[in-house]
Amino acid sequence: MGPLIAVIAIVAILILAAGGYFVGGNLYAQNRINSAADTYNTVIDHQNSMADFFNTLNVKIAAVDPNNPTKASVDQAKAPLQELVTRSQSAEPQVEADDASLANADDSLKQNQWLTALQKSSLDQKSTKIEDLRAALANAKEILTDYQQYANFVLALLDCLNDILTIGNSGSSKDLVALTAAVSALKTDATKAIALDHAPGLAPEVDGFMQDLSKVADDFTALIQAAASKNSAGITKAENALNADGSKLDGFDFNAWDTTANGFYQNLIDEYNANIKKANQD
Repeated sequence: MGPLIAVIAIVAILILAAGGYFVGGNLYAQNRINSAADTYNTVIDHQNSMADFFNTLNVKIAAVDPNNPTKASVDQAKAPLQELVTRSQSAEPQVEADDASLANADDSLKQNQWLTALQKSSLDQKSTKIEDLRAALANAKEILTDYQQYANFVLALLDCLNDILTIGNSGSSKDLVALTAAVSALKTDATKAIALDHAPGLAPEVDGFMQDLSKVADDFTALIQAAASKNSAGITKAENALNADGSKLDGFDFNAWDTTANGFYQNLIDEYNANIKKANQD
């Protein structure tokens, strides 16, 4: 009987151990799943606000005709653009923090797999949802980064348009000091815009426009200098160059720029929305 009792005792111990493994493993796995779900839901709440923000993005350059701007239209366009840039910048740290929290949650789902083997299916399902949500966050980071570059170019362009309007007003009032200052500002702002005119979403033709606008600033400078020195030949040469370079600006299709930008950003937003939808459906 002694050996039999010993065998029975060993079997009992194994059964108890197995039961402990089952219960302990389930409790541990469920804790990991619940924690990951909390993190996931928090990030989804943040992304609901992000989706609303993306719907407000303004990519319309042609809303202000660069060849026929007004002070009112330029000022009206600048304020919301600057606000969107500020919001994009402030949203980036939250996206980074959310991505880090999701990465940590996903790592926790994969820890101690010897203990959670019986819950592998549930753990894998939650991990897949997190991976899809992290893909959406990667889309969000790209949109935020790219749009800031795009919007900063548009803001620089609007500064150039404002300079042109000031040049026109100063010329009409024969205010040489104001005119000279405005021409200098146009050259500075055009140079700044040229440095930004390869931003994501901008049409390739944008750089050509900015280069021609910079030439217009040079032509104005030459005209002012020729007039100051009473150089008739220099005045005629500068006027001819100004007319020629100014005419080039009329040949650009600003609506086409908007079409390019809208297509670029809508594709990114569609990909973002698709990954959000996928994460919610998994």
